[in-house]
Amino acid sequence: MSRSLEQIRLLTGDDLSLITRLLNTSEYIYQRFTLDELPSLLKHYPTVGLFNGTSLRGFLLSQTVNPPSAWLGGFGVSWTESHSFIKLLDMLLEQLTRQLITRGVRYLHYSGNDLQNDWLRDVLLPRGFRPYRLLYAYDKFDFDVPTQGNQHVKLRPVEAFLAL
Repeated sequence: MSRSLEQIRLLTGDDLSLITRLLNTSEYIYQRFTLDELPSLLKHYPTVGLFNGTSLRGFLLSQTVNPPSAWLGGFGVSWTESHSFIKLLDMLLEQLTRQLITRGVRYLHYSGNDLQNDWLRDVLLPRGFRPYRLLYAYDKFDFDVPTQGNQHVKLRPVEAFLAL
């Protein structure tokens, strides 16, 4: 593939269909957002995309930019570029970092979701990312209020003791 038409630029809502297509067809995807959230993320947080002509080869999305910190919210490369995903990540990370620095960001965080199968974590560690905490949680993808549950279950009060 000719690299002469290659460019990296900020993505906007106009690029939504290109990103969605990539998300639906690629095997190298890190996604901490729903498709419903994507238009708002593109509007509020820097996202960079690598193009060859009009073809989106990869993207890197930031999320929850609250200087001095920001989070990686998504990364993906097209199926045809999966063999060079590390090179594309480096290129996109360099451009995204520039965008975040102009917004006062000094720390970029990553939150994986499966320590045993986290392919992106192993790539980010040699790039200066350092493990900070292991957090065990679950994702909730909607705003529905859960049922009241079993009302016959009694919860006992608990006292917390701090060791000083």
